[in-house]
Amino acid sequence: MKILSRNTPIALVVGAAGFIGSHLVEKLLSKDIQVVGVDNLSTGTIDNLLEAGKNKHFHFLNQSAATKIPLNFPRLDYAFFTISLSTSVAEYLQSLNIFLELCEKFNPKVVLASSINLYNTDRGNYSYLKEAEQRLAEYSSEKKDKQESINARIVRFAPIYGPRMNFTEEDPIIDLIYSAAADRLQKELASLDFSTRALYVKDAVNLLIKAVMHGSTARKIYDGALPAPLKVTEIRQILIDPLWYEQKGYQPTELPPWNTPNLEKTLKELSWYPKAEVVPALRETMVYFNEHPVACPKENSERDEKEKESMHKEEVKLVKQEKKTIHPQKRKEWGKGVNKLQSLTTIIIGLALITYALLLPLVKTGWEVGGISRNLTKARESLINNNFNQAREDLKLARSGVLGFKNTTEIFLPVKQAGLLTDQFTEIEQLLKITEKTVDAAFEITQGMEALLNGFQVMTGGKEGEVKAYLKDAEVYLNQADQNLGLVRSLIKQSAWEKISPINSWFDVNLFSEKLATYQSTVNFSRLITRNMTQACPSIGVKKYLILLQDETRLRPGGGVPVAVGEIGCENGQILPVKVESVQNIDKQLGLLEPPVDLKGDIESTAWSLKSSNFEADAPANARLVQWFYSQAEKRNTAGVITLDLEALSRLIKEVGEVDLKQKNERVDGSNLLKMVVETADEEQLLVEVLEAVLNKMLFLQNQNWLNLSLVFQDLFAQKHLFVYFNDPLLFSQMKAEGYTAFMPRQTKDIKGQKEEFLAISEANLEKNHANFYLQRAIELKSSIEGDGKIHHKLKIKYINTSSSDVWPAGKYRARIKLYLASGNSLIGASLAGKDILKEVTSFSDYGRAGYLLFLQVRPQEQQELNLEFENIHPVEFVKDKLSFNFDVIKQPGVGNDPFTFTLAVPETWQAVSADWREGSKEVKFTSDLSTDRTMAVEIQR
Repeated sequence: MKILSRNTPIALVVGAAGFIGSHLVEKLLSKDIQVVGVDNLSTGTIDNLLEAGKNKHFHFLNQSAATKIPLNFPRLDYAFFTISLSTSVAEYLQSLNIFLELCEKFNPKVVLASSINLYNTDRGNYSYLKEAEQRLAEYSSEKKDKQESINARIVRFAPIYGPRMNFTEEDPIIDLIYSAAADRLQKELASLDFSTRALYVKDAVNLLIKAVMHGSTARKIYDGALPAPLKVTEIRQILIDPLWYEQKGYQPTELPPWNTPNLEKTLKELSWYPKAEVVPALRETMVYFNEHPVACPKENSERDEKEKESMHKEEVKLVKQEKKTIHPQKRKEWGKGVNKLQSLTTIIIGLALITYALLLPLVKTGWEVGGISRNLTKARESLINNNFNQAREDLKLARSGVLGFKNTTEIFLPVKQAGLLTDQFTEIEQLLKITEKTVDAAFEITQGMEALLNGFQVMTGGKEGEVKAYLKDAEVYLNQADQNLGLVRSLIKQSAWEKISPINSWFDVNLFSEKLATYQSTVNFSRLITRNMTQACPSIGVKKYLILLQDETRLRPGGGVPVAVGEIGCENGQILPVKVESVQNIDKQLGLLEPPVDLKGDIESTAWSLKSSNFEADAPANARLVQWFYSQAEKRNTAGVITLDLEALSRLIKEVGEVDLKQKNERVDGSNLLKMVVETADEEQLLVEVLEAVLNKMLFLQNQNWLNLSLVFQDLFAQKHLFVYFNDPLLFSQMKAEGYTAFMPRQTKDIKGQKEEFLAISEANLEKNHANFYLQRAIELKSSIEGDGKIHHKLKIKYINTSSSDVWPAGKYRARIKLYLASGNSLIGASLAGKDILKEVTSFSDYGRAGYLLFLQVRPQEQQELNLEFENIHPVEFVKDKLSFNFDVIKQPGVGNDPFTFTLAVPETWQAVSADWREGSKEVKFTSDLSTDRTMAVEIQR
């Protein structure tokens, strides 16, 4: 064994090779703590310690903890007792005695991992833990002699799940993970448990460490569990299709909190809260078990037998229940088809035969549909990993499922021909068409994405071939996929699934429709790239585009302060490596240019430069200015500008992988970029290195996850963290039509029977700090239409500056605010923190819209509320007592997901209706955020 250093903290982990112990070891090592791990590998495995074994600070003793540890500790700072609860009671308690005797010598901070089940009256198999806790309490109690008491605490955990778990604890989430790992989740019967409080292992480990790192925690019991439980049914759905929920985002159903006696104390005293998101946690767990197939322990084998027996009994019960409930419901309908039967006995026999003939094929149909769904999910996972051959194999199985489904439905032909169950057969045929066309579309998406990727790889030099041929194939396949997806959407709209409840249990129409929308957006995005790739990067000649990175923690109307600019070139159809330079270096090459009056006054600028090029609310106007400054400095022209901010860069890093900084010897990932930027004085040099590395990895590193990247790009475009400008009017118009340009919409004329209202808020931080990193906003807009047709609006914006002080990078938020409204609107009231500021507001006109300019200041730890009131002097005009009312609210590039509420009130005698809102005679309400542009559409009946 390597020698322990006296100068570095030492931790002892008993049960180090177990599920919790191995994760705890890795976390302690990451904090530069020496770790001595003890385990006899009876329940843990040496594989769990492979990562820890690479660290020079890890020392492992392969022995029972029930025997004395043959090691002289120069010091011992922390001691964790995490032996598996499946260990025999005698060995567990003997190991604890040896552990406590060692701790008496060094007086480290001690933690015993226990179970939350001790709060139950019936402790069952956990009763020995109470004895263990009592022994720990004896050792930690005040001593009468000179011997010091042990500095100990207890953490009682709910069931814990995650990679390396051994499935010995009883909890529905653990059962579901086991079933998923064993590839039988679809057959898993619904759990009798409604909810789970199971904790992800990383959160459990963080709690163990906080319990010893925080002060004044000795002789206390802490609880580790989810404050709000999770629905078991939702966990099951996530495990069936984790990638879907991870891409779309999962918000757990809010259930009543269920506090254990010491949970509230744990949250407050230790500043601990479970941070793990459910979907990534489950995905990480399943990735581990896919790579390490489940070796079923004896307990699981016994459980499987019990579950099989239980499943069999449940099936028998369901069959009996069906026989009781189906006959009365169908007697009237079926009676029409058996009018020729002359006696009651004959009718009963006929009904029984029909029931028997329909029941089993219906069940088989359900399983066939389930098989199709599973293979479609597998195909998408293969597609995400660029494994196109495997995706095609998965889709072959899905097509086999469709064929089986089709053959099954043919069993019903005699009943259909007899004129029975007409509606049900129509819906089954619709479902068959939907599954056929969905599988066809998935196959065409696979073919199209592969061709598109091949074409891109030819352009980046990773593959040989003809770009145009690949892109042509991609266009053909993606167009066909688009047609099939459109047909599926149409069929779903025409269907009435509620008429046949069995199909409802197999086919979640809402979830399927949501997935369909994602596929459709991916197809649309891929088709856009396919159509324009050769035009943006022609096979003959040279084209170069600028890539501009903005820092939105220093907000500007166009997104943020420009900090880095790069060139991405294309020569004779080949994409060239990206070169990035700091904006500061570009500006040094410019002569002294007189700034516009507003810049000179607002930010006290003495020179106009690339760094101050984005003070317009219209991104294309800013892009043209960026090109002009760049051409003045570098003496060459470019064909367009691709603008992104730090949020976009962070999300791209998460997709393409971490970046190692050469000069700082640090690693940048998607979670720490913003914090590093805010805390780094030499921000531009840091971002130059990161941006160049990320872009070149994305373009030239083979086997990138292009399907995921396309989804990320779509989100970034929608949220205006990424937008483009092209000199080519055709390219620009197509991008503008898709909403990818952050274009400020111009004023349009009102049409009779329609009313278009508009709001765009454009802010600029006039200080040189990163106050926007600490700023929180919430926006509330209330509109009311009076009986005379005039419209009144009340806008409330709440600001909270969470900066701790005026010291850089934090500080006060001094902002210039421009408000853009639909023409005809005029400001009639303005107040800030209760003070009337109407006279301080200046009016202007731009983009054909009414505009108002004002300034505000929010100091550190201060909250301000800005209230603005305006009205439209042009009354609404009805056509046949009907009015279409639309209110567009435009998101500013660079801002986050500000909470947003909109309310529209109409007179009592009017009716306001929206498909997305609740219906009300006087008021409709929209609650969301401004992560994207929002359009509130309401149909008003007078």
